[in-house]
Amino acid sequence: MRIAISGWAGSGKTTVAKALYERLKEELPTLYLFTPTFKEIVAKMGITLEEYEKAAEKDFSIDKAFDEKIKEEFLAHEHVILASWLAVWTVEDVADISIFLHAPLDIRAKRIADRDAISPGIATAYVLDRDYRNAARYKAIYNIDLFDPWNHVDVGLNTKDLSLEDEVETITALIKSKRLI
Repeated sequence: MRIAISGWAGSGKTTVAKALYERLKEELPTLYLFTPTFKEIVAKMGITLEEYEKAAEKDFSIDKAFDEKIKEEFLAHEHVILASWLAVWTVEDVADISIFLHAPLDIRAKRIADRDAISPGIATAYVLDRDYRNAARYKAIYNIDLFDPWNHVDVGLNTKDLSLEDEVETITALIKSKRLI
């Protein structure tokens, strides 16, 4: 069973992936949780996320190498949950289930503000900037429209009014309906 979860900044993709992993790991002992982020890379490099993303905007090989490694890692596991911005596109041809999480801007900004201990205004500006810069970058590199993922996913979940438990339950029901567990 291979699951791909994507979504915009603050949509809950990593949170949902971790909760889904916790829900399924006893049934699938070999289940692998894979949530690669640029944050991990920049921490090792000693630069900011903004510096890394600006470099990636100019040098497309940065994203292409990152995304190729993601696909290789995804394929290396029989049972895997992948959560990343481009997961549903990167592994579209090999994922059993593709999910896109979304929520209104104010909800996503609040989540980012709470997570990063920043003001809601700064978080809103950050989310908008990140969404639009990533959308432009991925459009230029892969001709992907981040604002129109619907033809690439099995299901889109608006996480605005759903609890984390409801989100995991919905995804688990989809997994069971496809007889993947």
